[in-house]
Amino acid sequence: MEAGRCRGPELTDRIAIFVSELEKKIVLFAMMFANFVCYLDCGNPRCGFARIRCPDCQAEHLLMFSCRTRGFCPSCHAKRLEEWGE
Repeated sequence: MEAGRCRGPELTDRIAIFVSELEKKIVLFAMMFANFVCYLDCGNPRCGFARIRCPDCQAEHLLMFSCRTRGFCPSCHAKRLEEWGE
């Protein structure tokens, strides 16, 4: 390609397609990374829990919050499949 020469329309189209596909992959990677971070915190008491008390015997239990990432976290995925199947 000579210096100062403009790009042809086919090259400009290819660049636009490449940038569009790259943007899609970046968004997908960001979503996957967010799911991974949520998975690491799944069931972690530092990330939140609910204290459940039995009204009869007053026994207390802690229920850890889940990440709710279906398809990535095996525990949360199994829960979602069971709920969906009912």
